[in-house]
This record gives sequence, structure tokens and C-alpha cells, in this order.
Amino acid sequence: MERENITIETPVDKHVVVLKSFITGREQRILTNIFVSGMKDVKVSAINQDLNVPEVNTALIDKAEDEAWRLVIVSIDGHKDGDVIDGKPYSLIDAVLDMKLKDYEAVSQKVKEVTQDKQFESQKKI
Repeated sequence: MERENITIETPVDKHVVVLKSFITGREQRILTNIFVSGMKDVKVSAINQDLNVPEVNTALIDKAEDEAWRLVIVSIDGHKDGDVIDGKPYSLIDAVLDMKLKDYEAVSQKVKEVTQDKQFESQKKI
């Protein structure tokens, strides 16, 4: 499926980041399954209206964020995930993690907006 892309420029080092403008239901399912797969001890009691959720594994949060970046980010400064640069495969995840904090935050925020469908939400008329 061909999708419209959006382009942002990070505030500090001016990285040009191309992102998909939306994710599909299939892609959302991938992100959801990362969390659900790690929550094996969830217990629900309808009688007591009780929900017992285990502690959140921070590794799952990192894994979900990495996967969101893989799903949404098309390229950074023209480089795509897996491109060979100086004999090494390029990693979008490493590129984002190695950015200065303000740049990292800008990219992370935009990816969150895409995965949470913020653009669609802002266009809704009530």
C-alpha cells in the first residue's frame, strides 16, 4: 500500500526525518502484541471487579518504541534501515538513540503522534 509521507527536521542538528503519515490496523496489532505478550499474569475478577496487573517490564516499553520507530520512520537524512554505510548496516533505531536529546524527543513525539493517529483526531469535527 502506498502511503503519504511527512517530513520533519529536528531542532538541533537539523536531521531530515521522513515518516509514514499513518499506521495500519495490522501495524497497530504488532505494537499491541508486544505488550500483551509480556503480560502473562493478568488476572481479572468479575465478582470483585478486581484487576491484577503485574509490574510492567521496561524492556517491553523499549521493544515497543523500537518497533514503532521501525514501522513509522522511512528514513533519516536519506538513509533507510539496513542501508550499507561505510561497510555497516544502517540502523534507524541507533540513529534515533544517538541523536541529541532535543532531536530524539522531536522524533519520538512525532512517531507517537502517528501511532496514536493524532492527525486524524485533530481533523475530527464534533
